[in-house]
Amino acid sequence: MIQRIQTIYLVLAGLFPAFTFFFPLHHFTGTDFDVTMYGCHFSGIEMMDLAPSDPYALALIGVLAIVLPIVAIFQFKNRKRQILWVNLSLYTNLLWYIVAILYANNATNSLHCNPSFAAGFFAPALAIIALFLAKRGIKRDEALVRAADRIR
Repeated sequence: MIQRIQTIYLVLAGLFPAFTFFFPLHHFTGTDFDVTMYGCHFSGIEMMDLAPSDPYALALIGVLAIVLPIVAIFQFKNRKRQILWVNLSLYTNLLWYIVAILYANNATNSLHCNPSFAAGFFAPALAIIALFLAKRGIKRDEALVRAADRIR
């Protein structure tokens, strides 16, 4: 049902990955430069020969992590399919973390610097928590419907 609590959780799960495009993910600090990695680009790079590749795969996975929970909201009539979309969104957020760490490792190796995590790196973790809560709410609704069917 679209007015249930899991809808709020799914909206939050779609909103949190959007923060990765606006808040920094990593800071790379060297002796003469300071580079910041966002969800779709690096900023503060003056030395173009040392610049790592832009994280386009990270941006694509981030967009998927935003869209999939929103799609799951509109699957409220078929709860099994809604759980499938939620699971797919969970795996997408986990894949986002793998790709983000790979890009950070690549940037660390090409810039020869010390990395540090920033606030945007933890936004998909909040989405994962919201997705677990949404999945629990969907399963609770499914159990409620099954119990009502048994009574009939």
